[in-house]
Amino acid sequence: MHTSEKARPYHSSEPGPVVPFSSIVMLYEARLVRSTLFFLVLSSSLGIVGGVYPDYPMTFADMKVLAGYYTEDGKYLGGIPKADPVSKEIYECAADTYFYPSGNDTVTDSTDGKDEATACMEWRADESAGGVFQKGTCECTSIDNENYCSAWTCNQVKEEEDCNSSGSNCVVSTNTDAVLCQCDLDVPSGLYCDSWSCKQIDSDGREEFEEYHCQREAESGHYCEAWNGNVTASDEVEVVTCECVATWSGDRLCSYWECEEIGLSSCNSTRGWCDLGLSIGLAGVFGLAGALAAGFSFASFGCFERSTTGMRAVVCTGVGGILWCMVWSVGVVIWGGLDGVVYVGIMWGVGFLLATNTTGCILYDKG
Repeated sequence: MHTSEKARPYHSSEPGPVVPFSSIVMLYEARLVRSTLFFLVLSSSLGIVGGVYPDYPMTFADMKVLAGYYTEDGKYLGGIPKADPVSKEIYECAADTYFYPSGNDTVTDSTDGKDEATACMEWRADESAGGVFQKGTCECTSIDNENYCSAWTCNQVKEEEDCNSSGSNCVVSTNTDAVLCQCDLDVPSGLYCDSWSCKQIDSDGREEFEEYHCQREAESGHYCEAWNGNVTASDEVEVVTCECVATWSGDRLCSYWECEEIGLSSCNSTRGWCDLGLSIGLAGVFGLAGALAAGFSFASFGCFERSTTGMRAVVCTGVGGILWCMVWSVGVVIWGGLDGVVYVGIMWGVGFLLATNTTGCILYDKG
């Protein structure tokens, strides 16, 4: 047996229209929207900035588009994207499970490649990320041309530990994953697979679709020693990078893989908060009460008899209305993105103008 170790390289990766008001409220709300967007951009960056990650096949900006936080042209749709903890994965070929084209089970020193193993028939898989642990095995189910495994299945058990804030009460839940993989395209030499795809289904019926592509061929030319992959699901987007760190049989196949994976929950998942209807229906309607209160108050300002009590009530009502709008403006942006700002801005603007116009008419008639 010949085993070689390779140093694994790491790379540092990255990190509205407003209804024209005729009062100071217009400027204040415009500044609020800009500052809120700045806050969201800063918050979303905290998920990955400061960490050291492998050279993933797509950037975090690409992931935010696929996960539904932004459109392809950069329009913000809502939610606060934050990357999940990096997942560490290892795949080790089980002892005595190598495939030899000649049928021999021993390794020779032949230079023409005869009697040397070309594939591993069984892998031990081990993955961990935060409080999630996943273990299982992968088995080769097809070898088309005796040079590499062209199809395989994996069965893994996932255990997730969920603890309270103090860490004193933890609940462990288990789930099982079944993965089916196949080679989609091999290299011209036919010595290894260049791209392959997988479908993963867990015991709850959740599905993942995975695509992997070779990034670097081994010096021997008999296998790929670096992979990148994209994983998509209804609730998550992931990117994966894998590198070979140990070989078997004279650098003709990899016997030990190390992978790292980073995921991003989709915007429409339970942790995403993206819902334009919620932005308009909840934040819009409740915020409208503040807009109306501020409109009535500012239209009435200075029109009542100048008593301390009366003026204080008017001012407090107007200021309170603005503060109420500020609170719900955050919900408008997070839930509905730029579209939410447009629709709710119109709703609040019309309400504000109606309130000021109604108050003005009442005071004019009384005058």
